[in-house]
Amino acid sequence: MIGAYGILADYLEIRKGSIVRELLFQSEDALNTLDMDGFIALLKSIFSRILNTLFLPQEAYYHSIVYLLLELLGFDISIEKLTNIGELMPL
Repeated sequence: MIGAYGILADYLEIRKGSIVRELLFQSEDALNTLDMDGFIALLKSIFSRILNTLFLPQEAYYHSIVYLLLELLGFDISIEKLTNIGELMPL
C-alpha cells in the first residue's frame, strides 16, 4: 500500500495560497451568509476546473461533488431523507 501512496505523492504539489483553498473558504462564507447566487457561481467555478476527460453527464456526478464539498466544509447533510410525502433530496 505504501507504493500506491508514493505514486500519488509524485503527482501532488502542495501550494500555499491555493485558488482551490480560497474557493472552499468563499463557498463556506457564501453558505453561512445565505448568498445562494454567490455559492452557485463558486460551484460553477469548481466544476469548470474538472478536466473534460473526467467529466460524466449523469446527475449523480454533480450530487457527489456538491456532497463532498459540503462535507469538507463541515455541514451536516441528510441525503435522500424519507418523509411522509416521499424522498427529500437536498442536492
